[in-house]
Amino acid sequence: PYLAHISPISRPYLDRRWCSVQLPQLLALLRTPPPVLTARGTGERLGSHRLLVVELLTALVNAGRPPLTAALASSKPSVLCEAVRLVLAHPRCSVLHMATHRLLAGALGVRQLRATILSNAAGTGSLPAMLADAILAEGGPQLTTPALLELVAAIDQAAQADRALAAGLVAEGRWSKVTASLREYRRATAREWASGPPPPRPTAGMQAHGAEQDGEMSELFAALRQLQTQSA
Repeated sequence: PYLAHISPISRPYLDRRWCSVQLPQLLALLRTPPPVLTARGTGERLGSHRLLVVELLTALVNAGRPPLTAALASSKPSVLCEAVRLVLAHPRCSVLHMATHRLLAGALGVRQLRATILSNAAGTGSLPAMLADAILAEGGPQLTTPALLELVAAIDQAAQADRALAAGLVAEGRWSKVTASLREYRRATAREWASGPPPPRPTAGMQAHGAEQDGEMSELFAALRQLQTQSA
């Protein structure tokens, strides 16, 4: 109910102390699906309230307030693991994927939150373990793989400047296979989007067709201007 009355304008001015105290309730909202609208659904909907919670958690991470950071770091289950769990459940929701990436990027910029990436999430494993389970699973979620690999890339980049994080990733024996999947994905997409030969120069016929289309557009705009003049 509290979140339902938050306007976009007032969101930056939320009571941060309230958020830090009510963090378990915010995380519970991430596990609360929206009501079913039709009997013939194609799957569980994300719900705007859960996307709002992810964005709110990102704002709390980026606030840089020690009490908030301590509350986020000690949250059980992990904030990051709960967000990634949503990504796994909603492989086609690119808005959620981008919001989760922003949340992870913000957490990786805070040392205390960066350490929680390697901790167990209520007995379900660390965030690297979750990513490895999803990416390396036989016949795994192919649609979610690009979004998950972007999260892997963010963690791997942060580990280059954090020895403790790098050592923890090495301890996760499958992480090298995960980063290998990331490199293969980047090679594949680079080949797919590589620029080919330059397009052919327009022929006389193409130029004549383009001039004809330009003439039709000019006539259309002239007719619209005439209608505006008449209505005035």
